[in-house]
Amino acid sequence: MTWIKDIVRNGIINIPEKTYQFWDGMAKRMVDAQAPGLAGMIRGLASINYFKEGWQTNFLDALLNIYLIAKGYPNNDSLDPLLMQDVRNSIGFTINQDELRQQQGVNDIWLAGKQISDDDNLTVERNWLYGINSNQYALVLQFIVRGQGADVLVDSLPN
Repeated sequence: MTWIKDIVRNGIINIPEKTYQFWDGMAKRMVDAQAPGLAGMIRGLASINYFKEGWQTNFLDALLNIYLIAKGYPNNDSLDPLLMQDVRNSIGFTINQDELRQQQGVNDIWLAGKQISDDDNLTVERNWLYGINSNQYALVLQFIVRGQGADVLVDSLPN
């Protein structure tokens, strides 16, 4: 939280001059803190096109999302359960496979999109789903560590 406040306090005019190591250092601290979702969001700050007109809006939007998630987590007891789950998912918490199997499924016709990203020894496969009849969104995550099998996690996204 202090890191974000320092960025705002110092102003964002020099942000385009920051190297990847500036962002990666904090991202590694988030990984160490068991918050891989926040680490990815911080690394995303490094990939903003700082040469594009209006980069400041994109940067501040992304920084604000990180701030809201970091600020919301300590207060998760007072949050709506769906919002609390969104905050936990953004941080990088996963749903236990057994808990997931106990949830009621949704029968629907699903439209799907897929995104695959590699980060060090981890491949993350994201399958975005949209239920035509239920008007619900879902995300199926598959994590593949080099040399190991894949784990699949499913998360239903609120409307």
